[in-house]
Formats: sequence, structure tokens, C-alpha cells
Amino acid sequence: IMSSGVGVRTTIDLTNGLKYGLDWPGQYWGNDLLLRPTLPWAIIGMAVALAVGIVIYQLRVDKRQRLGSTQLVLAGIGLAWACWWSVQQIQARTQINWIRVPLLTWLVIAGACVGLHFFSRTKLGQDMRSVGQDRHVAAVAGIDVNRVRIAAIILSMVMAAWGHIIFLQNIGTFSTYGSHEQVGLYSAAALLIGGATVARATIGHALLGTLLFHTLFIVAPAAGRQLFGDAQIGEYFRVFVAYGIIGITLAMHAWKQILQRRSVDQ
Repeated sequence: IMSSGVGVRTTIDLTNGLKYGLDWPGQYWGNDLLLRPTLPWAIIGMAVALAVGIVIYQLRVDKRQRLGSTQLVLAGIGLAWACWWSVQQIQARTQINWIRVPLLTWLVIAGACVGLHFFSRTKLGQDMRSVGQDRHVAAVAGIDVNRVRIAAIILSMVMAAWGHIIFLQNIGTFSTYGSHEQVGLYSAAALLIGGATVARATIGHALLGTLLFHTLFIVAPAAGRQLFGDAQIGEYFRVFVAYGIIGITLAMHAWKQILQRRSVDQ
């Protein structure tokens, strides 16, 4: 509420509340370094976790689904190099040791990815995939299409809400009237930049798209400064790319639907 007692503020400051509640939990528990390791130690921890995960995967899955010798060797070399590089940075006490990693945020994201992976293999997950591909075929197969669609909408809304909470605690401010549009635009743009389509999107698309989309924030201002002498022009270019990819993807999907209808009519 505004100081006058009438109306709602356009922007709400989340300091001393939700701000950094997940990225920096130690500030509320009296230990600023809690769950915020330095980047080299975080890399070592992730490498060890991946190695343990690979071993468990090899022991639990069927022989036909196990990783091959070449894949295991490449994974071992990559993990060993990551650990060696991190140890070198720690011993040299380089400036990279000042970078703190929000470990709790990473764990929540990793847990969501793993949970979605296993959920997609359940009966409800398979039903959602079937309904998404073709409702008529799914209905003929005996799937309650409306029930599955309602469950998918509820699940997606809950996950989007948690994603919005993570977004807000990182930004630190809440836009009363436009916050819901900000996170939706960035999510759709990142997903499509990662290679997803309207009909198919995977966890890999989301992770790759997030990396590439954030890279635009770093590259675009530098490119605008080098090419045009003004970093702000690079910001316009970034917005153009983000919106353009969404528009092109939707246009390609609509064109594909038109071609499919024509082929069916013929």
C-alpha cells in the first residue's frame, strides 16, 4: 500500500523479505557463507556428484542403456580436468575464488530437472505426451484427454509459480502490474533459443537456452559498443533477437500446421 494509504505501489522492494532468500540463505541464519561456496569448490562438488551419479546409473540401469566405454572415458577426462583446474585456482588464490555460487538455487533447479525426468516416465507423464502429440489418437487409446489436460495445466502453473518466486528473490523487486509478463517472456525466449519448438521441448533445451539467453546480456552491449560506439544499441539488438526468435518459431509452427492440413486434404 502507498504511504498515503490509498492505492498500490507500482514496484515493491523485497529487501529484508524474499530478496536473496534462496540465493543467499545464510544472511537469515547468521552465516553469510552458508550454501555459498566459491566457484572452484562448487565445480569440485559438482564433479564428484556427477561421478557418483554415473556410477549409480551404470549399476542400476539395464546393460543396453549403460554408457559405452568411450563415453565413460570422455566423462572421466572431463571431470578430472575440472577438478584439476579448480585445485589450481584454489592454490593460486586467483580472483575467481571471490565468485560465490548460490548452491541452494542450483540444487532446487537440479531437483526439478530430475523430478521432471522421472515424472515423464510415469503413466500420467506418458499420457500427457500422447495428448500433446495428438488428442484424437489419445482419446481413441482410452486416455481421458480433458483430465490429462487439466492435470498438465495445474502442474505447469505450480512449477511456473515456483520459477517466478526464484526469479523475484534474485531480482529483489516486484513489479505489481508487469511482473508476470517479465518472467513469461524470458522463459519462452530462453526455451526457444535452446532449440525447443511449439510441439517439443526438453530439459536440455531449457538449460541450453538459459545459458545462451544470458550470454546475450553479456555479448550484446559489448557488440553494440564495438560496432556502433554505443552499448545501448546492443541492448536493442538483444531485445530484437529475443522477440524475433519467438515470432519466427510461432510462424514456422503455423506454417507447418498449414502444410499438414493441405497434405491431409490431398
